[in-house]
Amino acid sequence: MRKFALQVSLTVVLGATLGCHASVPQRSVGGEHSDQIASPVDASVARLLHAVADDPNESEDAVGALAALGSPAIPGLTAGLRDPDEDVRLVAIQALGKIGGADVVEPLLTALNDPDENLRVEAVRTLGIIRSRRAVQPLLEQYAKDGSPQVRYECLTTLGLIGDPAAVDTFVKGTADGDPYTRMWSMDALCQMGDAHAPALAVPLLDDSNVYVRRQVLYSCGAAFDTPEGRNGLLHAALTNSDFECTVWARRHLMTYVEKDPDGAQLKEEMRAQSVQALHRNQPALAALVLGDLGDPAAIDALTRALHDPDAFVRHHAAYELGKIGDPRAVGALIKASQDPVPFVAATAFNSLQWFAAAGDQSAQQAVKDYKGQRFDHPLPKM
Repeated sequence: MRKFALQVSLTVVLGATLGCHASVPQRSVGGEHSDQIASPVDASVARLLHAVADDPNESEDAVGALAALGSPAIPGLTAGLRDPDEDVRLVAIQALGKIGGADVVEPLLTALNDPDENLRVEAVRTLGIIRSRRAVQPLLEQYAKDGSPQVRYECLTTLGLIGDPAAVDTFVKGTADGDPYTRMWSMDALCQMGDAHAPALAVPLLDDSNVYVRRQVLYSCGAAFDTPEGRNGLLHAALTNSDFECTVWARRHLMTYVEKDPDGAQLKEEMRAQSVQALHRNQPALAALVLGDLGDPAAIDALTRALHDPDAFVRHHAAYELGKIGDPRAVGALIKASQDPVPFVAATAFNSLQWFAAAGDQSAQQAVKDYKGQRFDHPLPKM
């Protein structure tokens, strides 16, 4: 296919240079051939789309070759959107997206009516790459009428990427929708836009019944939580959330605020006070990890116990935090943890022991020397 694409490109160049027009049998939208006179670019588009119809495995190379033709290929690709072959229509959408610019928006909008759900999703996604405000109203209408949840979700994401205020009301309503994925992507869109509604709406979703909503909100809405209410919500999530990944994201955001905020000392003290109290509640390991982020030795005992947690990710974080705190009381427990049956947990314990060894701890030095397990390609940073 690479040779064929090169041949097509040379044909275009020669045709333009010689000022000639070739009579080339073309594959029409209906899949038939005609003897209409075509420009070299139209002929190239027709040949490439015809190759895809014959062999869908040619699709990736065809997209690149079609995109290389640039804006002169848009009319032929627009015709390709009406082809009965789904692979051809998909390649046409993808090539239009790679060409980009204002001229591809209208053809992509016509693809919103494609009978195939996956192609409508691709058209919406591609409009998100172009980010033209011309697409906002059609996308809002598509969101309201499309029977495919996947298309609707993609509309929310693309509208968020475009960032036009006309979509805000739809997003705000979506955060309270009964469909968890509508809540998720509506909130994500508001956060991507940095909309003023985001801080107030993001905090309640930290307690959403759906774990994927909680994860996505924590992943995409870090800036939205940088308010007093948001920080409190994050600390509550870090200490109580039933999903460990959520607690990790909450801790990460909190430490970002601590490091960048002139009033970080106040936030640190609030984190410490609540975490010390939480050490005696249902999830002491979560409290100990928050204290570990702060470098507080009050976490040592709970973190040592967390090295035996059933969740390997909890053990991994505990081993890391014990090394970061640097209290020599943790060395014996880390030596045992370096024999953990899960390789990345053992490697984390070894990583922490290296810090103790570098500080002169003889037990850690011997353990590092004797260690035979797997290691990280690059040492974990002591943040």
